[in-house]
Amino acid sequence: MRAISFFLFSTALFFSTNSFSQQIGINTKTPKTGTTLHIDSQGNTSADNTTNTTDDVVVMSDGRLGIGTTSPSDITTGVKVEVDGQFRLRQGAALEKILMTDANGNASWQSFSLGDFSSEFVVESPFLTIPSGNIYKVQTIATFRFNQLELKTDGTSSLTIPPGRYLISLSNNLTYISASNNLAEFNEYVKVYLYRMDPATGNVYTPELFYCIYGIDQPGASMFLNFTQETTLCVAFEAINTGTGVPYVAPLPYNPPADAIYPFLVMRATIDVLRIQGF
Repeated sequence: MRAISFFLFSTALFFSTNSFSQQIGINTKTPKTGTTLHIDSQGNTSADNTTNTTDDVVVMSDGRLGIGTTSPSDITTGVKVEVDGQFRLRQGAALEKILMTDANGNASWQSFSLGDFSSEFVVESPFLTIPSGNIYKVQTIATFRFNQLELKTDGTSSLTIPPGRYLISLSNNLTYISASNNLAEFNEYVKVYLYRMDPATGNVYTPELFYCIYGIDQPGASMFLNFTQETTLCVAFEAINTGTGVPYVAPLPYNPPADAIYPFLVMRATIDVLRIQGF
């Protein structure tokens, strides 16, 4: 009789444990479908698990964790942990620090500061005749005004930057020969592009890293870029005939050239590179 009782008890325990191992609800009678564990701290979540979920914690059957939500993002998004609300990392926290990770994904609070070292690169193409609507690489003369970062150039068009995080500013200036062969500032609509380039072939990789619009009041733009490997850059530009009545940079009346050919004297681009420190 004792043997039979022990068998029945063991069987009941097995099925009870197996049942609980499939889905556990703590402080809720209706755990969220698809969860392995659902904790409702205040016991106030609606039966359909759609309201009063800010105090809930769920572990989905595929391993996703939701805090403050009973519906963490689908596994196909790649999100493993979702928090609806704020989280606090106390260790190393201080005013005006930012959360950063190392190469292994370990997060910590770090000071964000700009480095003391920078370089200024200049590339220019003199005496050009450029039809509108075409993108041209700026090339002929490439040099540095100063080069604290010890960057490299081919002396013609390219700038090579080692791996790292940088604040890169792109600006340009152009001068053209007018119909009377007098020098004048050219105020047409011009886009200036920053591209990655294959140093072996000189071919550019599309799309561009970024571009800016050149004009009297808009001479350039800056962008934060993170290079994981040595990267070669080049500058290209595009002259665009916007038509009459569009004073993009010049005051009214705006009269672009009758044809779409712009004889430039000098197209000069400047790249300022500032290495970001504090990572």
